[in-house]
Amino acid sequence: MATYFSLNKTTGSGNGNFTVAPLSSFVGRGPVSQTVLVQSTDDTSVQGSVVCTKVGPHTAPVYETFTLANSATGSFATSGITVNGQKISIPNTASYIKASSKLKANSKYIFTGNAATYVAVSIDGKWIGVNGTLVDSQTDIVSLVKTNGYVAVPNDPGVETTFNVTIVLGFSANTMAATKTFTVTLGGIGTDTAADKLTADFTVTQAAAAPTMSVSPTTLNWGKDENEAKTVTVTSNDDWTVKLS
Repeated sequence: MATYFSLNKTTGSGNGNFTVAPLSSFVGRGPVSQTVLVQSTDDTSVQGSVVCTKVGPHTAPVYETFTLANSATGSFATSGITVNGQKISIPNTASYIKASSKLKANSKYIFTGNAATYVAVSIDGKWIGVNGTLVDSQTDIVSLVKTNGYVAVPNDPGVETTFNVTIVLGFSANTMAATKTFTVTLGGIGTDTAADKLTADFTVTQAAAAPTMSVSPTTLNWGKDENEAKTVTVTSNDDWTVKLS
């Protein structure tokens, strides 16, 4: 059984007192409770009890290091990604960002935001699966986080302890000739989803693709008695203008 409190003594005689204090090693979010039982040494049925409850501070994931890969389970590296504070730049190709928390967390929910098209969350080396339990393999759980931007930590270990958090966020290739910007909210939520949210907003900017353009047909002809308008279809990933030259 886990112990959350310490006693300054375990025996006494006659009228007296003792003290109870929370263990300094407790890093959970709580609340945790433990009962102190005082019993007569001659008859253990003669007793008194004190219920002790401890609530700890919420410690959310804090991300400072980001690496990039071109697949969800690829080789992540610092090349190809630029991080300036809470501004992150990635290429126009399909990109996956891995972020590991520099602090152990005790959050009840992990905030990943809902801008990414792929989301995976690791808790102490295991991955949250599509059914909300921990599994061995990295799993896309974007369907779990899409509405609220966060996912519950299975079994809520943060009540009693802290754990390591790693997230992987995927972004589809940008095929347009304009940069894309996403706001990604990362962090954690304690017991109360409204009042105990500790998050930070990161701006992810995805580079533009090269402009492309094609028209069909490429020639138009009118006979001597023809004056009707004819349609030209433009296929492009950019804004365009039309003029006679």
